[in-house]
Amino acid sequence: QQGKAEAALEIWQEAEELYRQNQNQTGIIGTKINQAQALTSLGFYRRSCDTVLQAFGSDLECPRLTEKDLENILPKFQTSNTSLNFQGLQILGNGLRAFGKLELSEKVLEASRTGAYSTNNTKAQFLMNLGNNRLYQAQKIVNINRNTSRETNKRKLRSLVHLSLSNYREAAETASIDNHKLFQIQGTINNLSLLLKFPQLKPLRHGNSLQDYVDFQIENLPKIMQNLNQINPTSDSIQTIIQLGELLINLEDIEPQSTLAQLKHKITELTPANELLNQAIQQAKYINNYRLEADGIGTQAKLNLKKGNLEKAVKLTNQALFIAQKVSASDIAYQLQEQLGDILIKQKNDSKALLAYKSAFNSLQVLRR
Repeated sequence: QQGKAEAALEIWQEAEELYRQNQNQTGIIGTKINQAQALTSLGFYRRSCDTVLQAFGSDLECPRLTEKDLENILPKFQTSNTSLNFQGLQILGNGLRAFGKLELSEKVLEASRTGAYSTNNTKAQFLMNLGNNRLYQAQKIVNINRNTSRETNKRKLRSLVHLSLSNYREAAETASIDNHKLFQIQGTINNLSLLLKFPQLKPLRHGNSLQDYVDFQIENLPKIMQNLNQINPTSDSIQTIIQLGELLINLEDIEPQSTLAQLKHKITELTPANELLNQAIQQAKYINNYRLEADGIGTQAKLNLKKGNLEKAVKLTNQALFIAQKVSASDIAYQLQEQLGDILIKQKNDSKALLAYKSAFNSLQVLRR
């Protein structure tokens, strides 16, 4: 919860050894799943995905996984502990998504549907992951077909975005039944993030219109803001506050004639982005999570960049970068180094910008290893 995933990983590895000594198979699977979650937090997606396969008795590797392999692997996730089966399938599905194996990822997630509907919390988690997968599929269409002019691509893209919007909305509504505030918040914020990515989305023949989702946001965002002040700070909740702060920054780009314009007007009545980010930074300090502190300060730098305060943006980016490098968070550092380069370009300082971009490249090389 403090963001010290490496320390957590070591403790869970010790726990696994104790479970092995006692031949406790359920305990071994549980600690392997926990290790996989820690590895995901550290950005080691391959190791995380492989670890969860090992937990359920497979020595295959995620990057090379085929559809035929999956047919043999999925039955292994049918142990007597349904909770572990579900969590294992979620991690495997998310891991395959990280490798771009989106069709396999969706099959894995769908295999967990029965277990997902046992509680409202697991259902919300399942819907969030399914929504993320469909968002990645939509993004893949945009990346490969930059103009997305072909009618088949347009239809598929529209369908995937609507499915993802629907998944996020249902996740938020499901979580609200048991008052699971974090899933409720994350579902609503992911829905908003997707709306901002595709503000000109046309409706499907059967399904919700863009206006329906705007109405959902107008109704729920004020509640979300209240909930963010009520839950105890954790790494997940702080990350969500930072995400919302960044979305509020991006919302300023909405055109006045857009369907989202009324949402933009509504949000001006809520907590400003800078206040949200200050809240996230203070909470990150409170739980000693340097990674999130760096992320929050880096996002504040983006806000200042947006407002044209270039000197403050440089100062904040460097401050965030210092914290990220202090804890060897290369996955945050490279983004801050790239951001620093972008700001320096605006300041007409090309030589320093080049150094910043080279540093970002070097940080990525560290991550690749």
